[in-house]
Amino acid sequence: MDFYDWTGQKMSFVLASELTSSITKGGLFGFGKKKATGGPGLLMGLMPAKKETSGEGFAFESLWKHEISHISTALAWSNKLGVLAVGNDSGQIQFIKPSSDNFLKFELLGEVKAYSDRIEALVIDEDKKLTYSISNDRKFKVCSIDKKAVVVGTAL
Repeated sequence: MDFYDWTGQKMSFVLASELTSSITKGGLFGFGKKKATGGPGLLMGLMPAKKETSGEGFAFESLWKHEISHISTALAWSNKLGVLAVGNDSGQIQFIKPSSDNFLKFELLGEVKAYSDRIEALVIDEDKKLTYSISNDRKFKVCSIDKKAVVVGTAL
């Protein structure tokens, strides 16, 4: 599960996924192991609840949900670009732009099939509008957010 806060806005993002089958079938870093099957990932846009929780933690209201058809394994957020990047078990990266005008809406900007296996880590370079990622297939790739394409790929 990953969590990011939208600095300057009263909104947060949570990525949740069913990972129990992934852990039991070879671990999160099980190179050469069979791919796990499991439920889809879920990306949620949340805001603080209007009602207080009387000291029992934080309460949130769900503004929107985006189901992802594969186990989601990585989330990156760029406050400057206002873009989320979601990596999943199939090697795809989805680019999502939450609306700053209407928190109930978001736009799926596109996706790129970057790998043949699970994405392990994902980072956004805000200045260059790129993502840097590494996968379970032992490759490092750089993708353009604007072009929705791999621009550099290297086997490790």
